Amino acid sequence: MYKYFLTLRYMLSKFLPHLSSLGVALCVFLSLTVISLFSGFLDKLEHAARGLFGEIVIDAPGARGIAEYDEFIKYLAAEKTGVGDVTAAEPFIIGYGMLRLKVDPNFRQHVQVAGIRLPGREAVSNFAEGLMVQPGGKTLSFNPPAKQTIEAIQTVQSDMVNVLLEEIPKFASALSPAEKTRLHKSPYLTTSLLSEKKITLTALQQQFLDRYLDALHLQLSAMARIRMQEQNAPRVKAAEAALAKAEASGMSETELEELREELDDLRMRLEVIPDEYSVIPGAWVPGLSMRSPTGGTIRNIVPGHRMTLYVIPIGRGGSRTDIAPEMRMFKVTDSSESGVYSIDKLLVYVPFKTMQSLNHMDADEATGSLARCSQIHLRIKGDGSEAALQAAAQKIRVCLAEFLKTHPRMTLGGFPPMVETWRERQSEILQPLQQQRMLAIFALILISFVAVVLIFAILYMMTVQKTREIGLLKALGASNRGVAGLFFIFGSTIGVVGSALGVTMAYFVVTNINAIQKGLGLQVFTRKTHLFSEIPNTLDWNAAIWVVAGAIIAGLLGALIPAVRAAWKQPVAALRYE
Repeated sequence: MYKYFLTLRYMLSKFLPHLSSLGVALCVFLSLTVISLFSGFLDKLEHAARGLFGEIVIDAPGARGIAEYDEFIKYLAAEKTGVGDVTAAEPFIIGYGMLRLKVDPNFRQHVQVAGIRLPGREAVSNFAEGLMVQPGGKTLSFNPPAKQTIEAIQTVQSDMVNVLLEEIPKFASALSPAEKTRLHKSPYLTTSLLSEKKITLTALQQQFLDRYLDALHLQLSAMARIRMQEQNAPRVKAAEAALAKAEASGMSETELEELREELDDLRMRLEVIPDEYSVIPGAWVPGLSMRSPTGGTIRNIVPGHRMTLYVIPIGRGGSRTDIAPEMRMFKVTDSSESGVYSIDKLLVYVPFKTMQSLNHMDADEATGSLARCSQIHLRIKGDGSEAALQAAAQKIRVCLAEFLKTHPRMTLGGFPPMVETWRERQSEILQPLQQQRMLAIFALILISFVAVVLIFAILYMMTVQKTREIGLLKALGASNRGVAGLFFIFGSTIGVVGSALGVTMAYFVVTNINAIQKGLGLQVFTRKTHLFSEIPNTLDWNAAIWVVAGAIIAGLLGALIPAVRAAWKQPVAALRYE
């Protein structure tokens, strides 16, 4: 019992143990913060890479693509292939283009256009997680219900009100709770409330307010267009049904062409765009959204708006006429945010069949060309480990080789498709990050030896200073093991106290890293250079366990020599010490 009593006394009455605990805390804090940030970036990148394009990707070299993709997917699903690990498979098309906005005809932005199937995409990827209108939906659509879409836009507006109040603190403090509730429900009251409260704005705040009001106006027009399209859609659908009935009846081509022109005129007059021309843009495509000075999000373009897509068709032929851009007007029906800025600023998603046509990858009876896709994305059941994915990928390679024997047109005379796991495809990005993380951990381990040396120096000094006390303890009957145990307990206590303080500091900094960066006005991590819209802010608790264990071991190692020295002190010699 005396060991614990003396440990408590030394910890509370001496300055040096406090200094030693602080040194351990700083080592733990630095180690945990750096490891958590590195791990957060790597985990987020891995989650995005795995979630964006499936766990296994079948990719065709070049731009011609993969034919007979649906037949191969069915072949994989057959029990005789031995690939029972595939739970879902979906074709995917990627192309290049440019978009223009109807609200700003002078706006231009290059994009990558992805053709996907909905529903279906959510089965092989994490596409549903970042949707604005259908977040987490199990059955997705390119045309969600109007009511659901308007509710999503109203939620966005409420979030924008929070950004406004953060940008103009005087306005936020001047509003009562009831007025804030009114403002969230009707953001269009902003101007009148600002005038009523007589808020004076800085030039920067006024500039932000102008953009905020412009965005609200655009959202209001988008919601009006959604309601109008919902009212006019039945007339268009009736005309479409009449055309389909006429085509089935064997009506002459001349009469059918007249009906088609009438349908196009009706769509144009009522501003109803066919469902197949729906688009889900990435949340951070330049011009569609913007960041406020404090980092909040203001959405300029929401579902209900229109945009024109120019797609450069690279799927067939190579002459100048073959690659003339295909232009179509699209309606925005949702917004996608994967969490990876470099993806969300480039990708826009359109229906698979539409992209197949625009990219000249659809079937062509005149030339005998088969319908094609760029890639096939697969989801594999199981724990998702790289070993399991590699085993499944090998089975798929065998199945692909067998399928090509009976379906030689799948490759269109080109190189056979490649089968890769998501980690293999992203190895150029992931491996350097993993190496950087290991180097950082190694450097932190070296730095952590400072804690060992510091504890050793302090405890060694204490054994010298406490020589007479050690002699007195041994004269009163304390054993060598008991005296050594006193210093081991003291060393481990320093490690525990320092670890607790270090973990607390690391948790506070890591979980609030975005707010700290914003509050200090720093841009240490930017979306452009670090891929993500926000810094990962989750403490790595697995690393915390190891770091804390290392700190306690460092305390014990630092106490080792002083403990042995104290244990072998002779009582008579210790009592004579001056």
